[in-house]
Amino acid sequence: FSFFIYGVCSYLVERMYVRLKEVGIPFKVRIFIYLVVLYSWEFSCGLVLRQFDACSWDYSHYQFNIMGLITLEYAIFWLPLCAWNDVLYKYLLSLKLPGHSIHEKST
Repeated sequence: FSFFIYGVCSYLVERMYVRLKEVGIPFKVRIFIYLVVLYSWEFSCGLVLRQFDACSWDYSHYQFNIMGLITLEYAIFWLPLCAWNDVLYKYLLSLKLPGHSIHEKST
């Protein structure tokens, strides 16, 4: 489930990057928004998986855990990753193939 969960989250954050950038949200604010989305997504998915006894993670042994589904102690690792993703999205979305633009809609 982890690949699906984090893959979908990455896609959602990429879409958010485009929208937040369009409305002029500053970089530092964007990374905190990404962090909140990431934690909310992990918590929600964990809650659903737990209903089926399929949740593969348990953070209950961490001091700052919430229901054992997320731990705020990992924020120090997630924040730099969120920042790196923001920079990566900017780069990837700027790439163009010869004769094509990534932003063009195909017909």
